[in-house]
Amino acid sequence: MTKKLEKTIKEYLFANCNYNKTSKLFEVELYADYRDEVDDSCLKTIFQDDNPYEKLLSMLNEGYQEEVWRTEDQLVDQVSEYLDDLGIEYDSEELSTFISENVSVDIPLDHYLDQKVCVNIVLDVGDANYEFVTNSIYPSYYGESGAPLSQPSSLVWVAKQQGYTKTDMKNALYHNNTSSSFLKSVRTELVNTTTSINSVYVMVQMTLRECLNLNQIIHHRDGGYYRYYPEDRQYCGYIVIDKDSTVGLVDNWNGAGGLLGIQLEKDLKLPIKYIYSTEPDCCKDYSVKSIYGCNESEWSDGGMKKMSVPKKLRNLLI
Repeated sequence: MTKKLEKTIKEYLFANCNYNKTSKLFEVELYADYRDEVDDSCLKTIFQDDNPYEKLLSMLNEGYQEEVWRTEDQLVDQVSEYLDDLGIEYDSEELSTFISENVSVDIPLDHYLDQKVCVNIVLDVGDANYEFVTNSIYPSYYGESGAPLSQPSSLVWVAKQQGYTKTDMKNALYHNNTSSSFLKSVRTELVNTTTSINSVYVMVQMTLRECLNLNQIIHHRDGGYYRYYPEDRQYCGYIVIDKDSTVGLVDNWNGAGGLLGIQLEKDLKLPIKYIYSTEPDCCKDYSVKSIYGCNESEWSDGGMKKMSVPKKLRNLLI
């Protein structure tokens, strides 16, 4: 290809495509209809993978492959027409190769990353090592009145973050003696559980990007295998949960739980080291929707007010 022909082609591309100075490629982004989204089946496949973000990219690239080829062919046709109008001779195969090597047809990734998903943040301050039975505190059917609150329990931990001691919890739970709306709601939640392995769920709507970012950080934290002792998990930042978010006890192994009615009195600062899992609700066989028959309104939109990670880990974020 002559330099004059290459210059003419690039003039057309500069006028009709974006140019990325870093990659030195012309870019064309494909269009996504506002109704296009990653459905529940795809979300489940993505988050069952060891690298959810890479799985998402793979699925989108596969789904858009024919559109990418069609767009490249259209661009070749448009450049061909432009050169014909100018009366410039060219080799069609050489032109196709040039377009393929110098133009990147990009999938509308941001469209899907900005999609809102219903996410369950499951807490673990050490109670996963006990199969979460340490959250079955009296007046739960499986709890014992007067028992010491000595074992790791996410429910007890949340109470502490809300400003309550174990003595406050004992008075509220064992003796129904409290004026706290939070402790009253915890007692009601426990009364309405029917199984013994309930974990603390925080239910929020967040973007797919935010959910993937949290998973990236958690995966880095675990280093390939889950550490059941929180002291063995490295510090990797925290998130802030809005006090009006839906919080409750859920047993996703048996398809049961409480009323999802724990009422926080102030925002909850949750270290990422205390997160057991962060997944879209559809990823579990017993999802919250299937257990309770509820819709998206149960998940608090904007319930995750902030995510803060150490500077050294920010390269993991999408």
